[in-house]
Amino acid sequence: MAEEEYGEVPGWGITGPDVQSANLIFNNIKPFLKIALDCGFDDSKGRCMYPKNYKMLNGQTYIGNHAIGNYYKFLLLNGSGIWCRGDAAVYWSMVCYIDVNGKSQPNTIGKDLFDFHYSNGSIVPVGGPKDKRCNKNDSGWGCAWQVLHNQNMNYLH
Repeated sequence: MAEEEYGEVPGWGITGPDVQSANLIFNNIKPFLKIALDCGFDDSKGRCMYPKNYKMLNGQTYIGNHAIGNYYKFLLLNGSGIWCRGDAAVYWSMVCYIDVNGKSQPNTIGKDLFDFHYSNGSIVPVGGPKDKRCNKNDSGWGCAWQVLHNQNMNYLH
């Protein structure tokens, strides 16, 4: 819907993983979402999302800077926490992370935190059949594709 209103994402003026690009993304998608809370760029108090480090599927701690910095953060009415920013990669121009149950446990990549990016005219789940990171012995990044494609989380077993 945002693309119908503002044109295709590559034409939005996203320049990379910077605050201006993240703000532009949020302002373009905001009218089409049911937002409960707008946390902007600093959610270090944990109003919209889990403010600490997430766990990976292999049990290790993932040290990320998602609570502050160049991600625009917001909470949907259904309790999902989302943060998005522009991306510097050649193949897409924005990346979004979705914690499907917000601040609630387990706060683990591949269990309740999933990554998506913009590609070929739509937001797509990261991962694929050859993505080796989506297993209980690795990080859990790329599991969004597994969940949506297989409609299960069998990789956890």
